[in-house]
Amino acid sequence: MKSQTDATMSMSKRSIYSSSTRQRLNTKSSREAELVGVDDAMPMVLLTRYFLEAQGYKANKNYVYQDNQSVMLL
Repeated sequence: MKSQTDATMSMSKRSIYSSSTRQRLNTKSSREAELVGVDDAMPMVLLTRYFLEAQGYKANKNYVYQDNQSVMLL
């Protein structure tokens, strides 16, 4: 089945990027769907980090939060 992926990126308590897309891959479980969703969102996180570093800002840590228990245990 195809799933829905929602992603939000925030900086200093404000949302700077938000997306909601239909996944392009068929997955067999919710765990797979969550991993595909994180994989779809990571390019924008990395692009934003590289852009900020190119502008002279220091980006120390990036956090990715997940709401699926089986994916967190993985």
